[in-house]
Amino acid sequence: MKKVKLSKFPIHRDDRGCFIATELEDRWIQSNISMNDNPFTFRGLHLQKGPRKQAKQISVIKGKIIDFAVCLTEENFGKVEFYELSEGDSIYIPKNYAHGFLTLTSGTILNYFVDEIYSKPHEVSIHWMSVPEVKSVVEEFVGNNRLIINEKDSLAIDLKDYANDLGFK
Repeated sequence: MKKVKLSKFPIHRDDRGCFIATELEDRWIQSNISMNDNPFTFRGLHLQKGPRKQAKQISVIKGKIIDFAVCLTEENFGKVEFYELSEGDSIYIPKNYAHGFLTLTSGTILNYFVDEIYSKPHEVSIHWMSVPEVKSVVEEFVGNNRLIINEKDSLAIDLKDYANDLGFK
């Protein structure tokens, strides 16, 4: 099984702005751009299940985030990896992981490639508060600030419910 892989790519800056070339894993078929106006915006924990599982290559174009990968395989179910990423950082998230991130700066922009097209029937959101390590890290960084999260992620399922759906004990 592939593992989460962190990469750092050089940022080339001049008076026009910056340019970052990112090396890609696997065969990517869709590119997504996430623009986040405010710090303390949380997106995730997202995955696609069944035949539409996705691997992701996430790159921070602007800003800073805490990136979360939650393993969903039976032998490591619920194990969390998290990284503080900033401009020029990239992370590979293999299939069988839920992914999410917390923005730490305003104007954060991410680009990510996926190896499977988006499929609403296969989409799953796991509630961040149901994963103790994710909850702890988010609360530590957000502090007394307001967390920005959308309704879909607020209504996400618990990690334990997803384990039951998979038939894990």
